[in-house]
Amino acid sequence: MVAIRFSKHHTTAPCVLVCVTDQFSCERLVRAGADIAGQNHLALRVISVQKATGTPNAAALDHLFNVSRSFGAEMNVFYDSDPACNFMKYVKRFPSPHIVAGVSGEVGRSPFYAAIARYNHLGRKNKMTLHVVAANGDVTSYDAMDEIPKSQPPCPAARQ
Repeated sequence: MVAIRFSKHHTTAPCVLVCVTDQFSCERLVRAGADIAGQNHLALRVISVQKATGTPNAAALDHLFNVSRSFGAEMNVFYDSDPACNFMKYVKRFPSPHIVAGVSGEVGRSPFYAAIARYNHLGRKNKMTLHVVAANGDVTSYDAMDEIPKSQPPCPAARQ
């Protein structure tokens, strides 16, 4: 597991948080996130949490870094055996009323979406809206509470 450490110079202002993988097609997520950030007058951040095992597509991550930078966004890449929980540690540090992600073949069962829902369910003051971007760029927005799979144990990172 990779520990997340932030310097005291990092801002914790609310932001739109875009979650990408190591695919070139995730550019559409960054673009959608930039639109949402502009509409809501929020900063834009991009995060990719890769599994600790395996080899990420470095060319795609570099491309996404450049796209993020073109919108004035900071992009962070982390490696962890539990990407969903690592992501929630980041969300706890950087309040994100809007989270942008791609369509998962596991929607409703995805550990990522479940972690977001559990985090919201634990009584966060500022609820999150999950914006899911389809392959064609269409964005559907959800109250993150709608995705709680009751059978999964809570992610430790999402606890208060």
